Amino acid sequence: MEPSRIRRCHGPDGTELHIEEYGTGEPLVLCNGVVCTIGPYWRFLIHHLAKIGRVIAWDYRGHGRSAVPADLETCRIEDHAADLRAVLDAVGVRRATLIGHSMGCQVILEAYRQFPERIRALVPICGTHGRPYRTFYGNDLLERFYDPSCARSASTTRWCVRSRTS
Repeated sequence: MEPSRIRRCHGPDGTELHIEEYGTGEPLVLCNGVVCTIGPYWRFLIHHLAKIGRVIAWDYRGHGRSAVPADLETCRIEDHAADLRAVLDAVGVRRATLIGHSMGCQVILEAYRQFPERIRALVPICGTHGRPYRTFYGNDLLERFYDPSCARSASTTRWCVRSRTS
């Protein structure tokens, strides 16, 4: 399914964010998991969700078609939630249902903490309420080997292995 509209907006620090919209009706905002982008994860669900509402999908900073932030330290859950508010503003949505997968669960919960008046409902899918890197599949492997401050290159996501001495 092709998006009905593709937009760009800027997060609070000016990082450019990619947004795609599908369908009409009550807004349903999709929030990805770690190193996920709109296409591979949501493409099968978007078709069904667009039948019942206006689907707004976006890529986090440093992911997919969104830009890499100037400061790589601004890839925290709090930063993604602040970007989500910018996405809502850019698409003209006052209140939305937020659907989060994996790390997207932390993003939607943090968004609710930061701006509850903008959220109609939360739909967390396969995620945890905190420490996503420590609880990924019930172990701490992701926390030990993935540095979330790493951003993607032009075509692929770069994974950074932390030094065992640090």
